[in-house]
Amino acid sequence: MKQLLNNVKAIITILILTISFAGCENNDDYLPEITAGFTHTINQETGTVSFINTSSEVRHYLWTFDDGTTSTEINPVKSYPNGTYTVTLEIKNVAGATASYQDVITIDGISTCTVETVESYNAASLNMTFNTDPTANFINDGANFSWVSNPDADNDINSSCYVGKIVKLGANPWDNTQYNLDAKLDFTANAGLKIKVYSAKSGFKVRIKLEDKTNAGINTELEVTTTKTNEWEELSFPFASSETNKYDKIVMFFDLNGNNTDTYYFDDLKVYAGTGGGGGTTSCTAETVESYSAASLNMTFKTDPTANFINDGANFSWVANPDSNNALNSSCYVGKIVKLGANPWDNTQYNLDAKLDFTANAGLKIKVYSAKAGFKVRIKLEEIGNAGNNSELEVSTTKTNAWEELTFPFASTNTNKFNKIVIFFDLNGNNTDTYYFDDLKVYERTGTGGGGGGTAAGEIAVNGGFETGDLSGWAVYTNGGTIIADNTQSKTGTWSAKIFASPSGLNPTLKQERKGAGTISVGDKVKVTFDYRGALTGESGAYDMRSFVEAANGVNQTEIFSVTPTATWQTFTTTFTVGAGDVSGGITLQFGAICGGVAGCSSTLYLDNVSVIINP
Repeated sequence: MKQLLNNVKAIITILILTISFAGCENNDDYLPEITAGFTHTINQETGTVSFINTSSEVRHYLWTFDDGTTSTEINPVKSYPNGTYTVTLEIKNVAGATASYQDVITIDGISTCTVETVESYNAASLNMTFNTDPTANFINDGANFSWVSNPDADNDINSSCYVGKIVKLGANPWDNTQYNLDAKLDFTANAGLKIKVYSAKSGFKVRIKLEDKTNAGINTELEVTTTKTNEWEELSFPFASSETNKYDKIVMFFDLNGNNTDTYYFDDLKVYAGTGGGGGTTSCTAETVESYSAASLNMTFKTDPTANFINDGANFSWVANPDSNNALNSSCYVGKIVKLGANPWDNTQYNLDAKLDFTANAGLKIKVYSAKAGFKVRIKLEEIGNAGNNSELEVSTTKTNAWEELTFPFASTNTNKFNKIVIFFDLNGNNTDTYYFDDLKVYERTGTGGGGGGTAAGEIAVNGGFETGDLSGWAVYTNGGTIIADNTQSKTGTWSAKIFASPSGLNPTLKQERKGAGTISVGDKVKVTFDYRGALTGESGAYDMRSFVEAANGVNQTEIFSVTPTATWQTFTTTFTVGAGDVSGGITLQFGAICGGVAGCSSTLYLDNVSVIINP
């Protein structure tokens, strides 16, 4: 019996072992599937990333954050500096199975401000950096000041941590903010004031008015137009040395006469020395000659000619150069024109001592400067006492907050007819804008025809090869598109012009305007040559290339140039004859890229070696 039981135990043992081995034979078929994954949320302002684990059937986690750190948490939270990181999650289950998942994290929104180390609210060393809160010392006159964090510290112009904030209340057009100084400002050691400004409002004007605290009637003011939107920019307000020891109050107007409730930011309101004109130690160049006579006209503004100018809705004053730190016009004093907005034809006049001579002289030149972009300057010559006897030319500016020289060629047939000069800045623009001019002078007739200053023969295009590295000599109408001097493409030399249109920038246009005005005659041959390349995409992309023969007002003749887009440089040449009619306005070339607003449309045009030759 005992032996029987032992045999039974042996059989049962064998059976159990058999069942056990049979069960282990396919154990992997019953292990749960393991999947790695995660999502995340990012706070771009702080660089904080919250990882959310979506893995299944997991016992162990290992996060590698691509910055030398790891974590074994299920849902870790990690802070990064700006940059791009590849994050890896490796998982393992109880049976030892593994899986992994990767994702790329980009942090680009952290703003790192710079803590100011100096500040001064004293007149002698004024430098409002807002290192500390000065709110209690500002006077709110319809525009409220507060001390706030910089709305955009991630830039090269102003990365400071704190700035001043101005909110207009819309109570009056003259809403302003004021600050009383401890002493009078010195503009012999200092050239003027600078201020950094920022706003979502585009193209507004900043006016700084200086006053005597006890007598508001003793004052002076300057106004500058901004050019940036949602970006910091620095504005300069040059004050002449004659304004020294007069003013101990600063009054700031943001968008004077704009009766609104807009918000503006400013920083680094400070005195500056020797870099911008107006002070005794500036880098300006004192003029050594000047002439207000017709025979040798050269208005350099060495001395003050204010009493001799006639203000007809546009007021002249003799002021410090708003930007003397440049190669084109470093003179100390210039003429300032402020339009009164009374009439579209607001102008400034000057009566000469004799009639102008355009046999020895080819025309007039003038240097101009303004914060206003792309306006036109018209010079009208008249006979004193007989305004019906006149001749006029108009040229468009191409620069903003930079000096440029404009040329007004007058034909020799205008000799001994005119002894009055009438200057229109932005004719028909009924505004109150500010313009500066200098070196209004006659220039000699050289016989070359370049720039329209000589005979009716020769090259009249200006900067046709763009080798100046800019678009000087050209009129630029971006119309929402892009027009730049480009050094990545050129047929010859280093530079070309690039014109680009997209659905949001429909028809940018580049022009040589009214070249050879007053020297073109009916029957003249005009040879136009230029190199081009480019590309069109979308169904509405196109080019617009043409030439105009201009009358004194309006167009007399149009020549359209038909070209085929090409990826390689091609040369276009044509010659046409100037037809009958008024041709005194000269020749205009127009190059445009067109995009009709259709999605996917673009038009790219490169230009080089533009030439216009009269009677080749």
